[in-house]
Amino acid sequence: MLEVEFGLTAAFKAVSSATADLAYKWQARNAGGAWVDLHPAVTKADIGMTYVEETRSGRFKTVAAFNSVPFEVRLIIQCDEAAQGRAKVKGSSYVRVAYSGS
Repeated sequence: MLEVEFGLTAAFKAVSSATADLAYKWQARNAGGAWVDLHPAVTKADIGMTYVEETRSGRFKTVAAFNSVPFEVRLIIQCDEAAQGRAKVKGSSYVRVAYSGS
């Protein structure tokens, strides 16, 4: 693998507090390896109780922990209020891999 292109969309909300703050980031890894951040953590203040969509897209140069197939992708969320943060990943999210021609 030379490079990874991604377009990852998720919808976020708080369960019962409109003032909950939420942070999220997408990560990837070689199957069973160490997780690598695809982008810095994003913080959303006062996320609210209805789903709000966020898309992160870009290109990622491979690193030792994320440079082969199969690989895994995950979404990590953290909320500043107990049991508040919820997320769902949109089905149109994608990850494409560019390989060397040699």
